[in-house]
Amino acid sequence: MVVGFLGEPHQRRGEQLVAEYYGKHGDSIAIGMAGCCVVALLYLPWSCLLALMMRDEQGGGTVFSFMELTGGALTAWVLAFCPAMWLTCAILAPTLDPALIKLLHTCGWFIYDVTFMITTVQLTGLGLYTILNKRQTIFPAWAGWCAIAIGIIFIPLVLIPFVDKGPFMLPGTWNFYIVFGTWLFGFFTPYSYFMLREVSARRRAFLPGAAALGH
Repeated sequence: MVVGFLGEPHQRRGEQLVAEYYGKHGDSIAIGMAGCCVVALLYLPWSCLLALMMRDEQGGGTVFSFMELTGGALTAWVLAFCPAMWLTCAILAPTLDPALIKLLHTCGWFIYDVTFMITTVQLTGLGLYTILNKRQTIFPAWAGWCAIAIGIIFIPLVLIPFVDKGPFMLPGTWNFYIVFGTWLFGFFTPYSYFMLREVSARRRAFLPGAAALGH
């Protein structure tokens, strides 16, 4: 419900934003954004585990593993920081100048989307590692190509500050549904599956040795 405001001309007044969104739905927005701040940061350990697997397969760190780790860490920060801004809007909407609410609200969305390059860097590093490292057996090559392609389709997010209509506005079909839906089902889901499969395989390989040592 918070998204819709940026789908209309940016000249709308802050009073309308407060009345139509934060005024009516302040409690539910606050609860949802607080939850986002917590859950979103789980992307950090997920990215760390992914980078660790890349380093293990490479026998040390390379630019690809560093791209994945730094891109993932910064993505996790954005996924938590921007909801914290909208949480602030929801909590302070009854008392703060509506113009400041609009500033925080809009700035949050611009940071959330227009900084897409940090995630594109992560996807590109991981994709290139998957495709070019012929020795790694964790991820199939098609997953790497998907990661790179998804990183590329983020590029239209740069248009968000400048368009009010069409698929490339914030709540538009491309930006809000295709980009994030593809990221979830074309990148996060398959890589999570292959990571969990590798963790399970390593656990099975470790347990017999541990048992033999009396652990």
